[in-house]
Amino acid sequence: GLDEEARDLLPMRGLPALNTVGYKELFGYFDGTYDRSEAVRLIKRNTRHYAKKQLTYWGRDSEIHWIPACPGIC
Repeated sequence: GLDEEARDLLPMRGLPALNTVGYKELFGYFDGTYDRSEAVRLIKRNTRHYAKKQLTYWGRDSEIHWIPACPGIC
């Protein structure tokens, strides 16, 4: 799914909205900068980094009440 979507968007790769996790790495794969397994590894790594930044940013807001993802179910 994401491979096909990224291929369709390849002509528009210069748009700021496409400089995001997933597209950026797949564009590098399409360019031959690295192979598909490296692109997948980079997507996973960059997703973790992005999630950590989001948690750090929102964690500073004392008005937010965090709710456990699966209370008593997990």
